[in-house]
Amino acid sequence: ASSPLYTGAVTILSTGTVVKAISVSAGKAPSDVVTSAPFVIEPFEPSFIVNGTMEDAIPAAGGAEEEEFTGTVKIHLRSRTASGQVHYTTNGDQPTIKSPVYIPGHPIELSAQGEKTTIKALTTAHGMAPSPVVVSDVLDILSRVSTPEIEPHGGGPYSGQVLITMQSFTPESEIVYTIDSSEPTGLSTAYTAPFLLSTIG
Repeated sequence: ASSPLYTGAVTILSTGTVVKAISVSAGKAPSDVVTSAPFVIEPFEPSFIVNGTMEDAIPAAGGAEEEEFTGTVKIHLRSRTASGQVHYTTNGDQPTIKSPVYIPGHPIELSAQGEKTTIKALTTAHGMAPSPVVVSDVLDILSRVSTPEIEPHGGGPYSGQVLITMQSFTPESEIVYTIDSSEPTGLSTAYTAPFLLSTIG
């Protein structure tokens, strides 16, 4: 069978591909065959999107930083390899092609774990070697009520008095407050409804 004539760069798509070539010229014997080493083609490493924010993936040998979250964390995984599948673990084990497959649009949800968690992931694609393993930042998920919001938050000036409202985003939680600059405690006044504040300072 005749071999194609080289006219420009050749794209290699599959791991294990070996390129062999000779030079030919009219009236001369062909050159010896030159053989490449097998090419290792990997898909792109996956990346992490934590609670809607893109995070840099860290090589498995790198030292991950720590991030603190309250309540539930939603992690999306993304691969820039069109046909790639992302496999992941949440228990510290190295992911393999047998690890769970991330389904795009269905985030991994982690709630308060009582311990720090990392996501490890790799990308696989047909005909390619698995990508290097990457690691998320350390996710320290705390079982803590969310910080309440106060409206308005201060400033001013306001004429005469101002209506204060407070809101907590943790179901079944209670807000307690002070208006004398002291730190609130469990024994402070419980917020039950908006109230008027007219004291200067």
